[in-house]
Amino acid sequence: MGYILVVDDEELNLDMLTRRLSKKGYETLQADNGAKALKLIEDNDIDLVLLDIRMPIMDGNQVLKTIRKTHTPTQLPIIMVTAEVDSSSMIKSLGLGADDYVTKPLDFPVLLARLENKLSLSKSIKKKLSGVGSGTVKKVSDSDKIKSIIAVGENHTAEFKSTLRWNIHAGKMGKEIEIAWMKTVVAFLNTDGGTLLVGVADDGELLGNELDAFKNDDKYLLHVNNSIKDFIGLEYISNIQFDLVKVEDKQILLVECKPHKEAVFLKNGNDDEFYARFGPSSKKLTTKEVLGYMMSK
Repeated sequence: MGYILVVDDEELNLDMLTRRLSKKGYETLQADNGAKALKLIEDNDIDLVLLDIRMPIMDGNQVLKTIRKTHTPTQLPIIMVTAEVDSSSMIKSLGLGADDYVTKPLDFPVLLARLENKLSLSKSIKKKLSGVGSGTVKKVSDSDKIKSIIAVGENHTAEFKSTLRWNIHAGKMGKEIEIAWMKTVVAFLNTDGGTLLVGVADDGELLGNELDAFKNDDKYLLHVNNSIKDFIGLEYISNIQFDLVKVEDKQILLVECKPHKEAVFLKNGNDDEFYARFGPSSKKLTTKEVLGYMMSK
């Protein structure tokens, strides 16, 4: 196990956090400024960073931006610590690659729960993404890829939807179901990319695509293509790959999205809506929030 790096310019906060984390069995390192934090990350095996936003010279967001040039969220989760209640400030940090945030005064049990969740998720993803060892590299099939994603669960870059167009609770077709999975695609395009699995329940149960009642696979895939065209636009299709994949005895829609360098909007009636990923969910941003988010990217 590596270290938890606590970064804060206030000595009292540093001592309090490291002492309480040590009592829970975590090894910690301290940094009272951004430059020292970056040096500790370079020289040590760090599992997670608790990073204060407000610091002199180099603030937390500058440190975060620098870290994300060399470490992905999977490699190094970062939880921001902030006394600010302005949502635009938190969205800026999340847009720069923060995994989560906690507010001051700190509720330590809440902080600990979020920290343990991020560590567990990061560990699971690293394990699933690790190779088969030195020597011959084994090509992972789409079926195995889907099983690995399901085993890890929903997160910043993975989401499951039960159906493509069928409202299970109402027992009929529902436009709101189509819009729901399109929101996820738009959010992936606007953030770090990701994988959407349709035909999989929230708990990872394989449901397949029977409920959507398409005549055949070609009709199903044509519907997906038309949905992308109608709700997003075919100019973004190069960033979206999709196919039906057989997993055990079920057909699962695999949608893989690469991040787009420009803002992507969901066309919902007369509205153009912007979505981004925050943890395992997609959030609709206001116009002000969109501007701040895109500037931070």
